[in-house]
Amino acid sequence: MKTLVAKKRLSFGRKFPIRTAAAIVLCLGIIATSLIFAYAHAWDEEVRVAMHLNVSDNARTMGFNVGTDALWFGRVPPGAAGSRDLTVANHFAYPRDVEIRAEGNITQWITAAPSSFSLNPNEGQIVDVSVEVPRNATPAEYDGTLIILFRRQFP
Repeated sequence: MKTLVAKKRLSFGRKFPIRTAAAIVLCLGIIATSLIFAYAHAWDEEVRVAMHLNVSDNARTMGFNVGTDALWFGRVPPGAAGSRDLTVANHFAYPRDVEIRAEGNITQWITAAPSSFSLNPNEGQIVDVSVEVPRNATPAEYDGTLIILFRRQFP
């Protein structure tokens, strides 16, 4: 005579087997993680500032432009340098980290100092943006973009 043994499934009540509970917990964990990353990166802000430079081999003239719509380095001869000051400010109610980088055909010639720093609320930082034109640079118009990336600090 055979004895029948009833197998009982592990569950959280009649309608909630352990596998279903584990799947729900896993899905909630994935959703929570996604929301945390989305929230953290939602506070990033990128500001792009155009940069213009005229490399001229006429050593007798240098030019400048005081326009505020871009960083204008003006006319700079090969082997010379120029710089502009830029004020970066945090107008938010929380601290932010700032990173500055350049892109475009003058990227190799551009230096921003400081290029990475933190700003408290309503604080500003003067950044010296310099261009150093190589001696062998071809006279022409050069353009680039200064990218200022703001990131919210999280405790």
